[in-house]
Amino acid sequence: MNVIGSRQRMPKRARYPLFLCGLAVLILGGLAANAEKVPTDEFAGIALLGFAFLVLSVVFK
Repeated sequence: MNVIGSRQRMPKRARYPLFLCGLAVLILGGLAANAEKVPTDEFAGIALLGFAFLVLSVVFK
């Protein structure tokens, strides 16, 4: 039995808000950036930040 990998690194209570925060950054940040006509590199930065939150919520499972 593998005891090392069986322990959760982050509880579900912390993962779900992190996932929802990333999703909100992607959706709301994308809509706001589109409405404000920001340059492409800033739009990509917003998308990267939201994606990072999503990945962190999954990686620390």
